[in-house]
Amino acid sequence: MVDKSNKILLTGATGFIGSYIARYLINEGYKNIVATHRKDSKFELLTDQVDKITWQECDLLDSLRVEKLINGIDVVIHAAALVSFQEKDKYLLTSVNKGVTSKLVNLSLEHKVKKFIHISSVAALGKSNVGEEVTENSEWVDSKYNSDYAESKRAGEMEVWRGHAEGLNVCILNPSIVFGAGFWDQSSVKIFGNMIRGQKLYPKGSNGFVDVRDVSKAVLLALSKDINGENFILNSANMSFRSMMNQIADIYEVKRPSYPIAKWIIPISWRLMKLYSFLTRKPTVYSRSTVVNSSEAWTYDNSKSIKMLGLAYLDIEQTISDCARCFLASRKENKNHGVLPLI
Repeated sequence: MVDKSNKILLTGATGFIGSYIARYLINEGYKNIVATHRKDSKFELLTDQVDKITWQECDLLDSLRVEKLINGIDVVIHAAALVSFQEKDKYLLTSVNKGVTSKLVNLSLEHKVKKFIHISSVAALGKSNVGEEVTENSEWVDSKYNSDYAESKRAGEMEVWRGHAEGLNVCILNPSIVFGAGFWDQSSVKIFGNMIRGQKLYPKGSNGFVDVRDVSKAVLLALSKDINGENFILNSANMSFRSMMNQIADIYEVKRPSYPIAKWIIPISWRLMKLYSFLTRKPTVYSRSTVVNSSEAWTYDNSKSIKMLGLAYLDIEQTISDCARCFLASRKENKNHGVLPLI
């Protein structure tokens, strides 16, 4: 167990998942939180909580700066990561998602950190056989379904497991697609902005979804329990993309997507997205793997997180409703972000 007076280092605190983890830590009574931020970080997701955190400007790729931060830290919660599906970012993905994690693990071992909680992704568990439920024990297999991002998160996890083998107390959390309110033009919550414009096409596949508040509560549970050397899939429910998109469309009172994306168009579509990104110089969340994945049914087993962590999941349909209504409220106020209330 971690004492609430222990000094906690939280990376990625200004980001989507990290900001909610910070809020839950503060709400739970943890008073000694040190959080990293970049020079250009935005603090809008934590505006009302900024003064309750000790902030340290830090490029996590700067080993000397990170070492100064780790000195005296009792717990590391590593939520910072790079999410990109552009081929040009392959090296940077490895540098951040593997390299930074490796440095934090090494320094945590050197400075005798009591606990290391790593926010990973179900992507790090890999995808091989379509229709086969993914569990914490699923074997990684090289596959066309694994993106460069997935491979970088897998490599980062291997560094955490290596640290565990060398004596570091670790816990790895593997959330599925995370929903919540944040910056509406970033990460997985972009869907709530896209749907308001009306969308005619929907992917045929399905995936796992989890509330960002459940991810944060899983962190609190990992801190409060004597758990070491375990990883947990965080997944509220497995749901088809069509059902998810229909629910958002109904709340927005726009027409539901009515045309499935045919498999024959998949090889064409991701190439068109790549060309569009090149011509407009705008990043895209679409790649060969993301487009192919969205046409298949992927399911994730959350039983370990329920039994061992004791996590009680929020209803994902309520999460979708909360997010959609929060988006509408943000839009009315001309804000590019929103924050869900803690539950």
